[in-house]
Amino acid sequence: MITDSNNNRGIREVFQYTFEGTPETFDLTVMTNAATTKLYFLLVQCSTACFADNYQPISNVVSSFTVGGGS
Repeated sequence: MITDSNNNRGIREVFQYTFEGTPETFDLTVMTNAATTKLYFLLVQCSTACFADNYQPISNVVSSFTVGGGS
């Protein structure tokens, strides 16, 4: 569960799915504004090997995701 200083809230889920025999990893962040009138999402996807090799930079980018623009 994610909550920011503007009472925007959401979730972050990391999951795997095998597509055409290739294991893929997805890192999904979904948030709504405090009034629940807007929905924001960030989806990062790559092969599971790529995700493991690049976990730190991916995590840095995903962790910096913010809701703005008069949320």
